[in-house]
Amino acid sequence: MAHPSFDVWAIGVLIYEMLTGESLMLRNQRGDNIKEQLSEQRRLCAWDTISDNELELVVGEWAKHLIRWCLTADPTQRPT
Repeated sequence: MAHPSFDVWAIGVLIYEMLTGESLMLRNQRGDNIKEQLSEQRRLCAWDTISDNELELVVGEWAKHLIRWCLTADPTQRPT
């Protein structure tokens, strides 16, 4: 069942990709689905938080905080 926290996750991904010019997850070029690579699917299923290495390209501590907050694994801890 869909929940607003899913949209917040998507906003976090979009902000990350707009600020870095990089994709957070490998995607199939013919759609927005994550590639059928088991490693990418495992990474998403075991997601805890975005790594400091992935945030290196993001300028501004406020932007890093917002992305990290939106991409929190626990949907109840994401902004509303």
